[in-house]
Amino acid sequence: MTELRVANPWGGTCWYTPETFSTMDDARDLEARGEPGGSLVVAGYQSQGVGRHQGRNWLSAPGDSLLFTVFWPASLFAVPTFAPSLVVGLGVCRWLQGLAWAASPQIALKWPNDVYLDGRKVAGILVRSRLSSTGPHSYHAGVGINLRQQHFAGEFRQQPTSLALHGVSLSPEVALGELLPHLQAALALVDPKTACEGLLWRRGEVLSVQVPDTGSTVVEGVVLGLDAAGGLRVATSAGEVVVNSGE
Repeated sequence: MTELRVANPWGGTCWYTPETFSTMDDARDLEARGEPGGSLVVAGYQSQGVGRHQGRNWLSAPGDSLLFTVFWPASLFAVPTFAPSLVVGLGVCRWLQGLAWAASPQIALKWPNDVYLDGRKVAGILVRSRLSSTGPHSYHAGVGINLRQQHFAGEFRQQPTSLALHGVSLSPEVALGELLPHLQAALALVDPKTACEGLLWRRGEVLSVQVPDTGSTVVEGVVLGLDAAGGLRVATSAGEVVVNSGE
């Protein structure tokens, strides 16, 4: 790995590797060898970038996406009890809001861990916690953002999108440098719940949420917002429920 000349607001090192198995694994190794919180690793290509569900990988041709994992001590989150994946997604959304779009897209935070442009996925986030005896010791956030793709091979329930398809041209290194201050600001928010609700995808609309590990259980109802921990509040025909995991 080589060091990138990208300003890091947390003071850690930004490492770059042209190819890796997964930046999540690389970041774990960085923390284990004593690298400071806020350190991160960026990959030009990762062969097995992991998604939130087993068997789903983030695959991208070299240079087409910004692919990185950053880790922080849990204490860097102003509200460590609120879903860190939503906080990171909020930072991505706010960075996207400041880009010079050819035509302003709708930018939305799709619960629990994606970012959408005009109803199509442009970024995915996976956060894993490293635990201590008293709770989360650190959070590792893997982020994948589609930058330069003009088309997407493979089967999708819905075709993703990219910044390039919306008229924005950015290299991964430039995108990283612009994004990091927005992530720092998101971590420092004392009311991330309200900020995330303001960008919540399909809030006020009817949505079906597949709940994992329950067979065919689907929660359907109007999306009301988020609870204090980042769970999705849904008004169903039987009353309000909070979904803590699903898609």
